[in-house]
This record gives sequence, C-alpha cells and structure tokens, in this order.
Amino acid sequence: MRITPLFEAAFRRLCERYGEAALWEVLDTFRLGVEWNPRAVSELHPDIPELWIFEIPYVARLPFLSIIFTTDDANGLVVAWNMSVRGSPL
Repeated sequence: MRITPLFEAAFRRLCERYGEAALWEVLDTFRLGVEWNPRAVSELHPDIPELWIFEIPYVARLPFLSIIFTTDDANGLVVAWNMSVRGSPL
C-alpha cells in the first residue's frame, strides 16, 4: 500500500480533530482489508470508475469516514489518495 501526500495531509488533519489512535485503527483496518481483497471491502466511485471508496461507518468516537483509493493490479499495489469525513471536503 502506498499513500499520497494528499492522503497524508488529510490523515494528519483528521488526527488533530479526532485523535491519532483512533485514526491509526481506521488506517490499519483499511490496510488489512485491501491486502485481503480491495474490491471486496469497497465500492466503485459512482462517477469515476477507476476510484474505489472504502467506508468506515460511524462509531462512538469517530464520524463516518471514507478513503478514496486506486488499484494497480499489474504491480499488486493500492494507492490511498484521500481520507475524508462523509459530507466534508477534508
């Protein structure tokens, strides 16, 4: 798995707001899911077919979160592009 500077910046902003430990748990869950099967744990973006959306539903300490990523099947790579709160540009 690779993360982009855009993802890293979004992750850091969300850590400041919601706590680093909780966000690392989300990132770990994402990593485990996409290592297993990225298409089984996500949905295609409705408007951009090369993007996938991994969602973490609302839990007590976090809002509903989404991770946007792409897959590079030829190289067996997942690239995380952004992490955001649902309904938020963050």
